[in-house]
Amino acid sequence: MVINWSELARGEGWGLLLYVGLLIIGIFGLIIDHILKSIFKNKLYLNLFELLFIVLILFSTRIQFSPLLVFFTNETT
Repeated sequence: MVINWSELARGEGWGLLLYVGLLIIGIFGLIIDHILKSIFKNKLYLNLFELLFIVLILFSTRIQFSPLLVFFTNETT
């Protein structure tokens, strides 16, 4: 993987910031999963609790799914 650090230092370097943010979220998820594994010894209870946890997060954020609308214009100059 080749990374051009001079490009990332400019204003378009949001991809690196997104990468670091997703990495932190992933590590946080692994830590929570490890803690839950130590609490719930039965895998069925662990999976049910994680499913309930995910459903609660989805409903608490009130995600609204709407269709993606793309408008094309026919501009000829």
